[in-house]
Amino acid sequence: MQHQSSAPANDENSDPRLAAQRYEQQAYDTQSENRQQQPQGGQSPQQQPQPFQPPPQQRAPTVDPATIAQEASSIQQVLDERGLAVQNRFLSFLQTYRSEEQREEPSQMSGTQVIREEYVYYLEVMRNANQNTIMVQYRHLVEYNIALAEAIKSEYYRFLPFLEAAAQNFVKIYHPQYAENERGPKDFHVSFYGLPVVAQLRTLVTDKIGQLVSFTGTVTRTSEVRPELLYGWFKCNECGTEIPRVEQQFKYTEPTKCTHPECSNRRSWELILSKSKFVDWQRVKCQENAAEIPAGSMPRSMDLIMRNEVSAPLCCLQRDPRCRLTQSIAFLCWQAVELVKAGDKCVFTGTLVVLPDVAQL
Repeated sequence: MQHQSSAPANDENSDPRLAAQRYEQQAYDTQSENRQQQPQGGQSPQQQPQPFQPPPQQRAPTVDPATIAQEASSIQQVLDERGLAVQNRFLSFLQTYRSEEQREEPSQMSGTQVIREEYVYYLEVMRNANQNTIMVQYRHLVEYNIALAEAIKSEYYRFLPFLEAAAQNFVKIYHPQYAENERGPKDFHVSFYGLPVVAQLRTLVTDKIGQLVSFTGTVTRTSEVRPELLYGWFKCNECGTEIPRVEQQFKYTEPTKCTHPECSNRRSWELILSKSKFVDWQRVKCQENAAEIPAGSMPRSMDLIMRNEVSAPLCCLQRDPRCRLTQSIAFLCWQAVELVKAGDKCVFTGTLVVLPDVAQL
């Protein structure tokens, strides 16, 4: 009996087909057990989609305003060293320049005071006339320092703020009371005249941008005098912080953001008229002289923007405004409001700059 029971077992182990059937049966039984353990829906717990849970919001850390102010004060501003050098040399020029006539002849008199320097005497005349523009003859600048004259001529638009700062310091040194008014420090300007080369309006192209140039033309039309905002003083309507001297960029320009560290205002502003800077403004249309128009060509024209001081300049000769200019296909002139009328042939001195498309701004 023992011999008969062991024979079938040996046959099953020795037959590979029986072993394959046993393996398939075990695999089928394992799958059946897994189906019974799965929940309804036919998906395992690991395959079920989980609802989206946003990450917990973290509260922004509080910032101390004193820390912000300290970090802002530690930021070093980039200074134009060449511009500061031009400012110091131009101030020295205004204080010490003497013409050849003054070196040979007795000094000029201003009341009981003897004044030997050219522009110190001019400052006395300007103060008596209650004006704020210093007229500088370019030839005097060349005689004093030709390198300074060439630097101002080639990069006039860049150095213009430094020249005006030198003029303001010049007035403060000799007449501190005249340098201020009830609103604070007064703005003083510098006008050059007598450049050796007078160009034609047609030759004012891109290579003249930013340079000190002179051109001649005929005035064809003038507008009425209007007020213009140069620097705005704004007040934030949310926190009350005042933002001073916001320069106008060819249009009404408000601050981009409140300077208070805890205020995020960007739109609600109030203009403080008593602290803002306004000037007289006039537009003049200028055209080429008839003798300068090439044969078969149409005359070209240019807009001039004139600012400041209705009275004529002290050194105005031959109806020559000799004021500083600023515009692209247009000039901006100082101390020239109500100075010219239609039909006048004038020589304008200043710089050519590019104006953006204000309508797109």
